[in-house]
Amino acid sequence: MKRSTIILFASMLLVLNVSAQLNEEMQQVFDACWTMRTAISAGNTASLKSANEDFKKCNIRQFSSLRPQESDIISLDGHFVWDEAFADSLIEGRDVRKFAQRYAERGTHRGTAGIRGGAICIKSCAVKGKGKARFTFVSHDHQELAVIAEPQGNITLRVFCKNTNKWHNDDIDVKRGRESRVQIFDIPENVKETVELEVINCCDKDISFVVISN
Repeated sequence: MKRSTIILFASMLLVLNVSAQLNEEMQQVFDACWTMRTAISAGNTASLKSANEDFKKCNIRQFSSLRPQESDIISLDGHFVWDEAFADSLIEGRDVRKFAQRYAERGTHRGTAGIRGGAICIKSCAVKGKGKARFTFVSHDHQELAVIAEPQGNITLRVFCKNTNKWHNDDIDVKRGRESRVQIFDIPENVKETVELEVINCCDKDISFVVISN
């Protein structure tokens, strides 16, 4: 068995327990995004192509209601973007990381991810080394959040529900971080909740990440 295949398989096993409680559509998007990430980490073009085909089948839309707040958010240029056109360009051997922010904006305004009306929201962002990326969005009922860092990235999440004054924070490997994180919680009936999301970069290097929400 090739080393890159072993890395991909081991990586998938590692993340199974993390995402086990996600609903079916969230899990499908999470798996596609995670496999894209591990394919990039292993330098496996065939796996990236397969993962991108799965990503294209996902029921997604751009997470346009995820509003950045004053924090350590930086440009995506030089980083990986969870976008089908970006992945296709990498597969074709194009050096598109230097233009990564353009791909993210294309998805927001006129790209395929931007015009879909899917059930699951996604958005790629980047944060500086040891920095914190802060966002707000409005939610209600049952909320599922997943965040995946690009290769060599480790993150920790802090989530605050402002209206109900409740925290939903990671409590394992908080300082070291993990490659992916999941937070699942319920919002009281008839409450329109303002959710504050903080993605903490536990690494010295700048990284990108994708936020996935139901």
